[in-house]
Amino acid sequence: MKEKQQEGTRERGNIKQMAYIGMSAALLAVLSQLSIPMPGGAPMTLQIFGVALLGVVFGWKTGAASVLVYLCIGLAGLPIFANFKGGLGCFAGTTGGYLISFPVLAAFAGIRWKMEREWQQVMLALVWGLIGLAIVESVGAIWWSAVAGGQWTLQAVALYSLAAFVPKDILLVTLAVIVGRPIRRILMKAGLMEK
Repeated sequence: MKEKQQEGTRERGNIKQMAYIGMSAALLAVLSQLSIPMPGGAPMTLQIFGVALLGVVFGWKTGAASVLVYLCIGLAGLPIFANFKGGLGCFAGTTGGYLISFPVLAAFAGIRWKMEREWQQVMLALVWGLIGLAIVESVGAIWWSAVAGGQWTLQAVALYSLAAFVPKDILLVTLAVIVGRPIRRILMKAGLMEK
């Protein structure tokens, strides 16, 4: 009897997790469409906010899994990336490095450590999120310069990113940490999420 109860609880947990992953992929698709075209082909979007938020709210595993599902849907050709694009071309183009490194940002933003004080937890979450962002920006810049075929050197991409994207992205990761932690607490208090 006890074994069946545990199995039922585990199944409900798996269904909840799948629902969170599906809703999260949909949220990323919406945030991707809020974009401003920029020179060089990489648009300014709210994807970084969404990716970091998923990690903060759902933790590193579910956050990264949500982003992977989003990427697979886009890779399959559904137009869920910025400016309603999808397919292999998005990964082969200048923005491919950013896309493939998004799960890393979600995973880093979702790392949790037990700290004595709330402000310590917030600061640590922010540090992990910013480390994840640094990885996204680095992989994205290297990929962009490699794909651009001499039109954009790594130094040019790095300088352009530092001026055009990085300040906004730091702000978005910070906002995701500030907003995501209370959302997580609300979901846990409502019994919709386990610790």
